[in-house]
This record gives sequence, structure tokens and C-alpha cells, in this order.
Amino acid sequence: MEKKEKILSICMPTYNRPECVAKSLAHYERVIREGGLGEKVEICISDNSTNGETEGVVGGFAKKLCIKYSRNKENLGYDRNAVLAMSLADGKFSQLVGDELFYFGESLASAVGMLENGGVDALIFDDDGLFHKGGAQFKAEIDGKRLWEKALSHEWVKKRSITHIDYVVIRNSDFRNYLRHVGNRLDEFYGLTFVQLSFYMFALKRAARAGVVGRVNEQAADNAPKKAGVYFPSDDARVIYRKYFFEFKKCLECGIISEKEYEKFKKNFFFSAWGHLLRIRTHMYPRIYRSEEKETLRHIVLVEGEYSGTMRMALAALRRLLFIEEAPYHLLYVAFDLMRTHVLGKPRVSALALYEKCLDGQEGSTGGKLYKTDF
Repeated sequence: MEKKEKILSICMPTYNRPECVAKSLAHYERVIREGGLGEKVEICISDNSTNGETEGVVGGFAKKLCIKYSRNKENLGYDRNAVLAMSLADGKFSQLVGDELFYFGESLASAVGMLENGGVDALIFDDDGLFHKGGAQFKAEIDGKRLWEKALSHEWVKKRSITHIDYVVIRNSDFRNYLRHVGNRLDEFYGLTFVQLSFYMFALKRAARAGVVGRVNEQAADNAPKKAGVYFPSDDARVIYRKYFFEFKKCLECGIISEKEYEKFKKNFFFSAWGHLLRIRTHMYPRIYRSEEKETLRHIVLVEGEYSGTMRMALAALRRLLFIEEAPYHLLYVAFDLMRTHVLGKPRVSALALYEKCLDGQEGSTGGKLYKTDF
């Protein structure tokens, strides 16, 4: 009997987080079983781990889930691992996910249903609330041109929605065509941290029709790794600011987006940069300012240099205004934190408190010492 093609390949890159993979696979086993999706969904795992713990975890689910697993001989980094995970897929559609994701069960069934009927070429999970402000039950089909316009809009650029692992489902054939399109230049995307942005852009630009589903994340779930990295302001400037920007530039250089589309992105990035730079600076409280300043500014200036004329002068003026060591900008963050906790009633872990714990060698909420990330 001929084997049926899977509808959705859920592609999971991982690295030394067997506890996350175990919880995640247990969750997938349940939502796939409850949704009657066993014949329609496969899990593809590419493993960068330095030991066999994750492989052992995966083996325990071999009879419960359709799993394709590949372990790399060495740690190849996130970008290469993400591409390898996607390359394992045989389904009609592929979705890149984090190894800690707990998939909202009803959303998985909704997504597979939309993908199965052949009416859409891509699908977006709207966790950012860009298409609707309601609950997880939202489901709609939209014109591909509308989705593409959204991908380059100020709202999406500001929230970096196009980069988010978990949020985007694309045709497997589009991913294969992307690999052929970039060819040997694929290596140029490695190290930019958001390699998925390039193949998302390639696929979404070609989608005639797209699906939108309420959300992908099970909001009540908690699958945090035992060891937690802390993102300091220099990490934010390096990854979420500089690398994000240059991923788009690389898409231009490789012919994935046009000059006009790149200029639209640059304009929207410029306007979102004001809030982002303020966010970075308000996190640089006195104890870490001097250790973070040089590295943080290096990344900010690299992006600044990609602009010209009035925009470049405006970004430079903002940089000079914000990065005055004596100015207590961190008090704005403290005020914001107090407002969330005591006025809005939405308390969260303070970034400044996390920095303190990390610097003092304290443990995180799941045990194990916090560390400054090298992400």
C-alpha cells in the first residue's frame, strides 16, 4: 500500500535540552492523538547535542509519534540546525518550531484542516494579534498580497513577527526552491541568527492565498530549560537590532526581496528603532553600563551606517542623547515595571533583577545558575 503524504512536518532543531524535548514530545503525542492527526503530522528533529540524552528521549517516543531524527556529529549552530531540521521534512507543509513549544491543540487541528483542503499556500499563527484581537479560535483565509504587505509593514517590523520561530508554516516545495535559489550563498545567512526569515520571505512572497489561525502557543504551558541564559542589552543590540537588520539586507543581496521592498523595510525599521534604542538604554543600569556600553554601541553604529541623510543624522543624534552615562534612563524602566505591577496588575520578572541574579551567580526559577547568553 502506498504511504500517504503527511500534511504537516513540525521541524524542531535542538541542542542539549533533553528535558524540553521530552515534555514537548509528550505534549505532541497527546494533541496529535486527541485531534486524530496521527496520519497527517510528523515531527522532524535535528539534534546538535553533545551527548546522547536527547537521542534517548526521542527513542522513547518512536512508537507513539511519526518522528524523523538526525543527530549531527558536532554542534553546527542554530542556523544550520534549523535548515537541517526543515530538510528532514517530507510533508506537504513545514513548520519550524522551538524545542520548548507546547502547541495549542485546537490550533494544530485548525491549521492541518486549512492546509489539507488545498486552499492556502502558507499559514500564519497570529500570536502577535496582527490580524485579530480575539481568542485562539480565530481562523481565516486572506489574500497572499495582503499577507506580504503585512510582512513589510511597520507593525510587523516593530514586533519582528516574520522572524518568530513557531509562527509560520510554508510549503515544503517553497523551502526546496529557496535552497536552490540561494545555492552556495546559503552560508552567508549562517551566523545572522534569523535564517528562517529568509525562507519565510521567499515563501510568503509567492503565496497566492494564506491562512491565519489564532495562536500556536499554549499560553498556560511552561517548558523552560533547566539552564537559562539572560539577554543583556549588548545581546539585544547584537541580535534583535543588528542581525535582524542585516538579515533583510542579505535577502536583498540574494534576490529574495527587491530594492523597493528593502527600502520599505528600512523606513519602517528606522521608525521602530527609536523605541528599540530607548528600550536597550533603559536596561543599562549603572552597574552594567560600562561593561555593556562599548559592545552595545558597536552594533547600533553598524546599522546606523546603512542609512544616509536625515535618517542617519537622526539616529546618530538619538544615540548621542541616549548614551550619556550619567543620565538615569534606567529609572524609566523601573517606573514602567512598577506601573505594570501595581497599576495594570500584570507583574513580570524584572530584567534588572535578572541581571543582578546573573551577575551574583544566583539560580534561576528552574534551578541552575543563570548565565549571560551568547545567543
